[in-house]
Amino acid sequence: MTTQIDTLDRKILAALQEDASQSLEEIARTVGSSKTPVWTRIRKMREAGIIGRQTVLLDAEALGLEACFFVLIRTSEHEAAWQKAFLHALQSRPEVLEAHRL
Repeated sequence: MTTQIDTLDRKILAALQEDASQSLEEIARTVGSSKTPVWTRIRKMREAGIIGRQTVLLDAEALGLEACFFVLIRTSEHEAAWQKAFLHALQSRPEVLEAHRL
């Protein structure tokens, strides 16, 4: 089932994507609403799975991580359970930031 979002929800999501550390007051001011409706909508979007986890973006260069790698892995294994286990194994590695299936 798809959750319907409106213009205000989209504005809230855009504000969160820009900087998820903003206070409710800052987000409300940005989207032209008040804190309570913004908080309610964020809570509902979390419950609906629209908003997952909130994280921070690290500056790799400032941390001395000077390289970024894209790795292509080919496999003859196409079972859903295997793919799920493989993705879980990748996600458990802190140095792996993203994984995509082509």
